[in-house]
Amino acid sequence: MQDVFSSFFTGRISLSTQCCAAIESISDNCFAKIFPFLGSGFNPLLKSFCVAQSGAAPPSTA
Repeated sequence: MQDVFSSFFTGRISLSTQCCAAIESISDNCFAKIFPFLGSGFNPLLKSFCVAQSGAAPPSTA
């Protein structure tokens, strides 16, 4: 959680592999309830960062 808070407050996303695995497993609805103060736009940024870090294809929005 410290990685998430630090990323939010510094404006620079820096997450460990373990943190990314946890974030990727959290649904958008659940993320908003866990971190309501981060706003709805921050979760997609974190997930995009994690996808880029893993080298996986981004999730489909269709």
